[in-house]
Amino acid sequence: MNAVVAALLGTLLGSLATIGAAVVAGWAQREGARIAARSQYVKDRHEPRRAEYKAFMKVATELSERILTAEGYRDSTLDEEMALRRNVHERWIDLSLAGPDSVIKAGARLRDCVFHVLAQMAASRRLVSDLHSVNDEDEEAEEQALGVYEESLHALDSLADLLIEEVGKFAEAASAALDDDGTAPRSLPRGKRTARRREDRGVR
Repeated sequence: MNAVVAALLGTLLGSLATIGAAVVAGWAQREGARIAARSQYVKDRHEPRRAEYKAFMKVATELSERILTAEGYRDSTLDEEMALRRNVHERWIDLSLAGPDSVIKAGARLRDCVFHVLAQMAASRRLVSDLHSVNDEDEEAEEQALGVYEESLHALDSLADLLIEEVGKFAEAASAALDDDGTAPRSLPRGKRTARRREDRGVR
């Protein structure tokens, strides 16, 4: 009798081991397919993302160079400011669609910095008009207007330096996003992690 029981247990354990191995093999196969599909998806989006990141950085970099040029700053025109603003809006839309979230957040900071620079450029342009409207015979008023204009240019230089810093931060976020091949484990948001643990424990 004991021999029969032992034989049955041996057969049962062998079956369970076979089933377990099949389950593990099936899981590994599905996981491998998932990782491969994710990796291919990321590769397909790599070049379009890279192009959008590069275009966005180029707008900001050219703007900083426009201000910090060695030949000296040349006041902008209203048309130039509007064209730059439209360009930034268009690039921002493309960037928002390209993602991921980390790049979008860094891009939002860079976009806002660009808009601050454009606002200061507009302020400086208006101060030039005020300077030209001062009576040439009123030296005190002319000197005061010139001083205000020069302060505005100093503020513009500071914003241009800040813009360069934000370009660097955006470049770091963009580089990290492009280096992600899609195979790294993805962490779930806290609420979903809690729900997953409850499911694993059989809690409804």
